[in-house]
Amino acid sequence: MKQPKVPMTPAQKGASKQKKQLMVLGLLSLVLLAVVGSQLSGDDDGGSVSSEPTAAALENPAVAEAAGAQGASVVSPLSVPDNAALSAPGADVTVERNPFESFWNSSAPIETTVQEIPAPSVTLNGTMISKEEGGKSVAVIDGKTRLLGDVIQGWRLVSIGSREIGLESPTKSVVSVQMPLLNVAPRRVP
Repeated sequence: MKQPKVPMTPAQKGASKQKKQLMVLGLLSLVLLAVVGSQLSGDDDGGSVSSEPTAAALENPAVAEAAGAQGASVVSPLSVPDNAALSAPGADVTVERNPFESFWNSSAPIETTVQEIPAPSVTLNGTMISKEEGGKSVAVIDGKTRLLGDVIQGWRLVSIGSREIGLESPTKSVVSVQMPLLNVAPRRVP
């Protein structure tokens, strides 16, 4: 009498699958060990003559002949014509500066000549001075509103006072411009 097949539980299926995976992994490990072992055993000389040419055989024809008599194959180097530019000895070239020194960390001082710009011909129309901390003072120059740091005809606005401004040139000379006085004719009141 035959016994009926009992279905496997999920735990049993998982264990069976895990056994198969371990067997495959073990088999792959054995194959890897066999390949590595064959590679390492191939490095042994074992009394055999190498077929690779040596540096001595390439340089000395007598050594190459002796190697050929022992049964080794000697490969001759490629015959390349000499390049006169590459095989000539180097010329004595003096380098005036270090090619590895960058522009920014150069030890030689950089000479810069800044031309003096003529003083600007501007008219100061008015000023508004801020007394608050962090407030911005404003100057009206030639009808345009200007702040500290603005550049006017090549000169930088460095100070704003009551009825006066200070302009600084690129060479650090400072010019003061004052607001003109108004000449108002007195009027008679009837």
